[in-house]
Amino acid sequence: MYKYLIVFLILINLVKAESITVNKHDTFADGFNNIIEFTKDEDINQVRVFFKDSSSKTYELYVKTKCVNFNCYGKLPRTISKIQSLDYTVVYRNVDGYIHKTNDYTMNKEDLLLLPKWQKKYKKEKVVMYSEFEVVPTNVKGFGGDLVVLSTPDDDIFGIEVGLYFSVKNGPKKVDHKCKECKPVIIHDSNNNYAVSNFIIDIIEEIDRTLKEMFK
Repeated sequence: MYKYLIVFLILINLVKAESITVNKHDTFADGFNNIIEFTKDEDINQVRVFFKDSSSKTYELYVKTKCVNFNCYGKLPRTISKIQSLDYTVVYRNVDGYIHKTNDYTMNKEDLLLLPKWQKKYKKEKVVMYSEFEVVPTNVKGFGGDLVVLSTPDDDIFGIEVGLYFSVKNGPKKVDHKCKECKPVIIHDSNNNYAVSNFIIDIIEEIDRTLKEMFK
């Protein structure tokens, strides 16, 4: 029963989280910056674009975004010639403090005769990269070595909250939680794991007790 209640709560959260619309592109030209464009709702106050080589398992880097009204963009660094495709996802925090993410999107590299208009934008704008890892990477597959990557404060981590990192081996090793209810725990149900807070567990248990009383 717990399994279905958890899935139901997750579905409700996903419906509520549809607050960003990404202007998707299927292909990109090699040797130029990629621009991720999207529109957002007014209740979103911070947005990051995580990106990686499609052959990599982990999102190691992200860029911050800029907005004019509700139209936003994030500029990614140039890829190296060996990369064949690029994955990215948009992770954002609402004014209520909850963190959500969009779907994961993929762009494939192609030999294009004309540079796409969206890749021509913001050519002179510098790309500042960040990482949520405790030890920031300087050599990232698909983007080369000797990278200058800035760190992220421990109390400003997004990736763990939305499942980008599943262990301390490939993500931040410690996140200080302000309250017991905020600390995620894992419920094991058959072969599936569900990350939920103690607060949600209390709600589920209370619902279960109520239903049992109703059907005595």
